[in-house]
Amino acid sequence: MPPHPGTKMSRQLDAVQLRPSKRLSSLFGSLQEKLSRDRVEKDSTLSCQPETSQAVTPSSHQFFFEYLVVVSLQQKTKDSPYGPQIIYKFPKQIGISPSQRDEEEKALQVITLFCFPEGVDWIPLTHETFSFVLTETDGSRQNGYCRRLLPHGKGKRSPEAYCIISKVACFGLFSKIFDEVEKRREKSMAMIYPFMQSLREAPFPEPGKTVQIKSFIPESGTEHTFISTVPTVLMEVVMAPTPFMLGVQKNMLDNVIDQNELEDIGDEDSLLPETLQNELLEALCAKKDNSTPEELNTLVSEAFVSFFIQTVGHFSAHVKRKQSHQPGVFQRKTFCKSIEHKSYQQFVTNFISTQMFDVFIQEVERRPASNEGL
Repeated sequence: MPPHPGTKMSRQLDAVQLRPSKRLSSLFGSLQEKLSRDRVEKDSTLSCQPETSQAVTPSSHQFFFEYLVVVSLQQKTKDSPYGPQIIYKFPKQIGISPSQRDEEEKALQVITLFCFPEGVDWIPLTHETFSFVLTETDGSRQNGYCRRLLPHGKGKRSPEAYCIISKVACFGLFSKIFDEVEKRREKSMAMIYPFMQSLREAPFPEPGKTVQIKSFIPESGTEHTFISTVPTVLMEVVMAPTPFMLGVQKNMLDNVIDQNELEDIGDEDSLLPETLQNELLEALCAKKDNSTPEELNTLVSEAFVSFFIQTVGHFSAHVKRKQSHQPGVFQRKTFCKSIEHKSYQQFVTNFISTQMFDVFIQEVERRPASNEGL
């Protein structure tokens, strides 16, 4: 039976035979029995330890996973019964023969049944993760990882299942991957693609080791133009005279990198008052040669927070509201006139006209007065 609403569970199903299809009826009977008794919570960790004795040793030519499919209980026609249907598949197979395509479709349809092995059951659920093993006729095995949940929203919704097929046996890692896929699915199905594309081509970790992400910048982490992967036909966007964050395919790097050449436009030395320049440089130069990345991040953050406090830290006194819980209006003129250090005035006047400050102050105007601050 499906779990009671609010439960979070993870489980592993017995190894099963993918083909021939005549064994499916007895197969799903054993799966249902297993679903009702195997409810052991697994530890979700990024460390890749083999889940079974048949764990596959990573090789350089292997993909991290074969497929990601999103399956939902839907009707093919208005009068037909509900059944598991694939509503998203990654990657799209291009350039394969009709026989290969038919074979793939058959395999994927079988996988949908593993996503909902108990059939159509409308008992509410919120979140559950489980795994299963597919055994091919030649004895090779693939691991299936499945996350089932109700899509984000209100009202009646059909449950969805995210399923990843991989030769890597690492339940904890794929649980973490599902967490990220789930976040992206809430915003847009299209946001799943760039994440899974980079992951599928990522190098395998050695057995017992961990996968380390050197940097991860959420899409909402910058107010400037963000395109996760720029299509080749739109590559001219890198010439835009505005701040941006763009992802390009590796084979296009030589066409877009600037060779580390910087061009002066004439006002770099005059933008900041000399006092502010010296204080900022002094704070940034305090780094040690053996500083860790975390220490460097802290040093840079503290240097610029101090800089912003000196220059625009009095902004909250110039956000006027009729009542504390209502939106406010930033008084730009009185803000600039109130600057104590007159040598800062020209810089601050220019700075509050930038997109960076404008986005910041719009957020300040929207939120309650009690939450104001840098």
